[in-house]
Amino acid sequence: IPPELLGSLRGLDLGGELSVEAELLLDWDYPDSCDVNFDIDASRLSVGYSPITFGRLRDQTGADCRMRDSWGNSSVIGLDTLTNPEFVFFDSLPVCFEPLLRCAEDASFRRHNGFSEYHIRNSIRANMERGRFIRGGSTISMQLAKNLFQGREKTLSRKLQEVFLTWRLERWLSKERILEIYANIVELGPGVFGFNSAAMYYFNEEVTDLSVKEMAYLVS
Repeated sequence: IPPELLGSLRGLDLGGELSVEAELLLDWDYPDSCDVNFDIDASRLSVGYSPITFGRLRDQTGADCRMRDSWGNSSVIGLDTLTNPEFVFFDSLPVCFEPLLRCAEDASFRRHNGFSEYHIRNSIRANMERGRFIRGGSTISMQLAKNLFQGREKTLSRKLQEVFLTWRLERWLSKERILEIYANIVELGPGVFGFNSAAMYYFNEEVTDLSVKEMAYLVS
């Protein structure tokens, strides 16, 4: 892989086999007819070395990340209660959190392995219809991989890195842990990271006390 495509993954060492079957249909006159189907088999692919590791994210011991928002603010966020007393575990989030988030962002989150043909298909149709890039087709897992490890630039190389990072993320972390980290770091306002901070910022309440309507507002 050319080093220029690897970015923060420079030094990555892969072995084994990877097979990809993809079918892409593009129709500029009728964007709704665009379609995409893919089948990826990475079961025989092994990682000899990766400069980005995921074990610390799974172990919940001293992991953190630096988040940057659209206004130029940044914050280092601990991903466990040892380093972040405001950290909210998945089981403590309101019951309505996951269904509302999946409704807004990624309905098939519990069924896919990080990638969704539905998301990609709809993003291709929307982008072709508008004639410019307006929708990325990212799943919750892809959004988390980008937030944890990447910047905001929109390039093909960054997207390829995001695909690899999402594949690794799904292999190392449970769906609950992915949602847990996402809920604690996602940008929800200027300098506001995570649903607990957003609950205090917008409603002066703990996230555990939010009503369904208030949670729906934050998700939207």
